Amino acid sequence: LLHTWSLSVEEQFYLFFPPLLLFLLKPGRGFAIIGIFLFAASSLIFSELAWRENQARNFFFSLSRIWEIFAGSIAALIVRRRGAQNNNFIAILGLAAIVFSIFAYDESIPFPSFYALVPVLGVLFIVLYANKETIAARVLSTKAFVGVGLISYSTYLWHQPLFAFARIKSASEPSHLQMSLLAICSLGLAYLSWRYIEIPFRNKAKVDRNKIFFTSLFC
Repeated sequence: LLHTWSLSVEEQFYLFFPPLLLFLLKPGRGFAIIGIFLFAASSLIFSELAWRENQARNFFFSLSRIWEIFAGSIAALIVRRRGAQNNNFIAILGLAAIVFSIFAYDESIPFPSFYALVPVLGVLFIVLYANKETIAARVLSTKAFVGVGLISYSTYLWHQPLFAFARIKSASEPSHLQMSLLAICSLGLAYLSWRYIEIPFRNKAKVDRNKIFFTSLFC
């Protein structure tokens, strides 16, 4: 249920953030950015202190994770005001930070903690400084990356159950080959989900807001 937990953190944010933003925007956009930054900094510091007490609890605790989403909110407010900037160096640095985190971080790295700043800042650098003219944007806009991006949400939903059941059914930790095959399988299932579930549900002629609301209410 790891992926449903992470979705719940997002849902908590969606409930909590709008009234907070309305309150912070009254004095002005600058005040809102400073206020959100202070909330994010407090959450980050909390996560760094909390992992030293109980690393597992810290991983799942919303207050330890919310700074990551707040960071994205700050970036959104900045981009909404001035747009994405053109800075090849910072954009490539952001991309490098993400790639570094993928290959350098393992289960020995306490997460979330100050270590999480590397991938999060990497994403922020891309959002803020990788406009369409930068090398990073050109790399990320290739057909392969765009294709993975289109099915990324479905992949996210599929991969975790596949990995979890593989570990449950195996007497020992599944091999890298098994996990690689499951990763490829999750991409195939994700494409089917995207094609036959996501796209039809986005068709407002077939599925309108009322149908979604009443179906959700019934479920």
